[in-house]
Amino acid sequence: MRRLTVIPAVLCLSVLGLTACGEEAPVSEGSVKISGEFGAAPKVTYANTPVEREKSEFKTISSGEGATVKDGDLVTVDYYIGNGFNGAKAESTFDDGGQPAQLTVSKAQLAIPALYTAIVDHKVGSRVSVIAAPKDGLASQGGNADLGIGNNDTLVLVLDIVSIVPTKPSGEAVKPAAGAPKLVETAGVPTGFDFKGMTPVGKKPVLHTLVQGDGPAVKNGQNITVHYLGQVVGGDVFDASYPKGAPASFELKYPGLVKGWMELVGVKLGSRVVIVIPSEFGYGKTGSGEKIKGGDDLVFVVDVLAAS
Repeated sequence: MRRLTVIPAVLCLSVLGLTACGEEAPVSEGSVKISGEFGAAPKVTYANTPVEREKSEFKTISSGEGATVKDGDLVTVDYYIGNGFNGAKAESTFDDGGQPAQLTVSKAQLAIPALYTAIVDHKVGSRVSVIAAPKDGLASQGGNADLGIGNNDTLVLVLDIVSIVPTKPSGEAVKPAAGAPKLVETAGVPTGFDFKGMTPVGKKPVLHTLVQGDGPAVKNGQNITVHYLGQVVGGDVFDASYPKGAPASFELKYPGLVKGWMELVGVKLGSRVVIVIPSEFGYGKTGSGEKIKGGDDLVFVVDVLAAS
């Protein structure tokens, strides 16, 4: 399957480098005005540049009424990143075609340290702005060449905290259908399938529901966030997100994903489903990599957690 990454590299730990654009930053210089409502593209006006800070400034522009974000949560955010040195917009998910990013709120996983303070302990629905001193920005990463940000550049950030992404299915448990592969779990985490007594794979994919969620139904073309495990029928596990500790995100679209995954269209958020996929709806006669041979039938367990 082709994976659609929705966590931009600039927000995650990386090794990109760029020498500084400006001289050593003074204590505080330059100002920024930010306007606009949650959910709309912010209007960011640089009264004068360079905007430089040695101490980061945080401001809650508007407070949401949703759940409070905790350390370790997976959140969906829209964001604007500006370069304080020259007042240029570096990147924004508010632009046409932009997609919200998903971030794990962890000091160890965020490349921009200021993001942690800007997100943790804030409520879903909040808009937060940051003028991030280099030490709280991308200094430790050597800047970001792709965005034209130097290691000594102050960042201007605007964050809309859109949602907290669940990491487990939620809903009503459903008795597995007769002949469905049996899901094997360890400490509540899927680790594979037991195929004993399974109905032979037919000519078309079959979807079995294990947990019936009560969220909106997933639509074709949406970006979905899922936990999943895939295994060759009668064979070995070839891929899984559960051991990685974080869900994966894909564009629910064919071509792109294997055709059998399109059975997820119409599945409600919060559901856990099993998809039995004949080879013609998987990787066909060619297979994929060393673990999936041509003609192999596949089975997946998928926790459908979020969609946008």
